[in-house]
Amino acid sequence: MESQAMEPISLILAALAAGAVAAAKDTAGTAVKDAYESLKALIKKKFGSSVCLMQQTGL
Repeated sequence: MESQAMEPISLILAALAAGAVAAAKDTAGTAVKDAYESLKALIKKKFGSSVCLMQQTGL
């Protein structure tokens, strides 16, 4: 049985595509975390110390 090797350009393109997918996942995760932190800051600014009570209760 012959093993079929990928052409060098196909291998490079596959590696780039895999890297792009991995980077997109990290970027999306970071964007969600940043949005959550921004929302928390906005809520703290609007409602003040009552937010501390929410954080202590796990809400």
